[in-house]
Amino acid sequence: MSLATQAAQAHRAGRLAEAARHYHDMLQAQPDDFDALHMLGVLLSQQGQQVAALPLFDRAVSLRPNVAAAWINRGRALASQDRHQDALESFDKALVISPDYPEAHFNRANSCIALTRFKDADTDFARAVALRPDYVDAHYNRGVVPAKLNHQPQALRCFDVAIALEPSHVGAHVARGHTLGKLRRQAERLCSHEQALILDPNNVPAWLGKGSALQQLDRYEEALAAYDRAIELAPRDPTAVGDRGNALQRLHRHNDAVTSYDQALALAPGVIAAQMNRGICLLLMGRYEQGWRDYHTRWGVPEFADANRQIAGPLWIGDQPIEGKRILLQSEQGLGDTIQFCRYVKRVSDQGAEVLLSVQPELQPLLAQIEGASAVFARGDTLPPFDLQCPLLSLPFARGTTVNSVPHDMPYLVAPQDRVETWCARLGPHNRLRVGLAWSGQQRHINDRNRSMLLAQLAPLDRLGVALFGLQKDVRGVDRAMSTTFRNLQLLGDEITDFRDTAALLTLMDVAVTVDTSIGHLAGALARPLLLVLPNVCDWRWMLHRDDSPWYPTARLFRQARPSHWSDVIQRVCAHVATMRERFANAHT
Repeated sequence: MSLATQAAQAHRAGRLAEAARHYHDMLQAQPDDFDALHMLGVLLSQQGQQVAALPLFDRAVSLRPNVAAAWINRGRALASQDRHQDALESFDKALVISPDYPEAHFNRANSCIALTRFKDADTDFARAVALRPDYVDAHYNRGVVPAKLNHQPQALRCFDVAIALEPSHVGAHVARGHTLGKLRRQAERLCSHEQALILDPNNVPAWLGKGSALQQLDRYEEALAAYDRAIELAPRDPTAVGDRGNALQRLHRHNDAVTSYDQALALAPGVIAAQMNRGICLLLMGRYEQGWRDYHTRWGVPEFADANRQIAGPLWIGDQPIEGKRILLQSEQGLGDTIQFCRYVKRVSDQGAEVLLSVQPELQPLLAQIEGASAVFARGDTLPPFDLQCPLLSLPFARGTTVNSVPHDMPYLVAPQDRVETWCARLGPHNRLRVGLAWSGQQRHINDRNRSMLLAQLAPLDRLGVALFGLQKDVRGVDRAMSTTFRNLQLLGDEITDFRDTAALLTLMDVAVTVDTSIGHLAGALARPLLLVLPNVCDWRWMLHRDDSPWYPTARLFRQARPSHWSDVIQRVCAHVATMRERFANAHT
């Protein structure tokens, strides 16, 4: 039996050490043996020795440049060393020789992904699966492209095809779960991760995905158990340790959560998500000094930066004098955030800077006259030159804000008088207590299912006989239908043109009852009486165990005792409104 035959048999049988000896013997006898060079390179690649394999592939393709498989294997070795541009040249050589080679298209696509050439990658994956419809890994990897481009339904279809072809493909189940999470289909996501764990009980990404799905389903104890299992399997995985902190925070174990974030950062100081989440937890606990510092790192979280950062420029975070400088303060995140933190405009102006303010188009008309800003732009407008810029939610860090030094020169926003007069005429006689309502926010908000409620849950307020006014522009179908059963409610959203109208209406209300949405922030900024109803796990700005807020002195907070249970909250709100109703009646008799 020849050495080549012995080497091939040993290689196929997985006896790699024996096969390697035979290949070396072949090369000793004939240094330019193409098969020995090529197959020894393949063997070394299988062992993860890509650096050692590459010279063998180089020699092989120089001897026989018309073998497509050798070019593909050379390209894989280059790609494993992150030399993806060089790898593409090898894959292209293979495709010149054999244009219908599925593996060449597949590997070329993977390198295109690494080079962020997503359109090219999708073209190559499409060609690979057209040539080989049952090419499972091509279907699976093809899903990465739309996932990176946030085209989640398309990604899901790719993973579904891979699973249909190979039901035991653990990676496809995990990726499918991750994609379902992006689509906020958490129950289905949980099923996908659990299927992955049936196939591979020690799969750490599946345990992490399961924990995240359970957390989004408010099953926090179970989520914590899933993260603990992931940490058992991978004790030094900073993601697992940081995710455990997220579950602990939602269980109101805030000190333990901070400890988890500290541990994650000790394992990997560069894990920005853990530092940002630690900042959120510290802010919730009222530990503002370190909290703002940690929260400022949010710009290092890729999806956060991609979604929110609008304008580049030299950053100011309180680290240099700004007298005589022109500084751009730019909005980020939601409308409520802009309303809450535009209070800093005057404080920055008082430091001697000329302040430009860039905000969401919806808010620009209302904020156009805010004190301290020389000009207010809608996001996307052409801006004049500026020296420095600062995102609005980094201003507390730049200003060194503590719980006791929150700026609240109230009100810092004022409704236009002409809008107030128009709405005063529209509302008619003020012979009953006026209560403005906002019971739901934008559905696309990541925490909407927790912070929003159904209008039906406010029915006890209707029975108090006060005048109720729906102040939100967007009213969901089920709520619009329910509104017809309320005897004392007018929905005004269809008549509201912009936030100037909302501000005018809030000015004319005796009290606003709102969930954690922009209308609540606006009521607070206008220094109007505000009853703010909060979920059991609330946003960091409302802190813990308080029924007041340093951000809005006229606000009173009503917190859920249990997740998703609003009835006791509304009962307490009704008692407060009933007291206000009696005071109103006494004052008008």
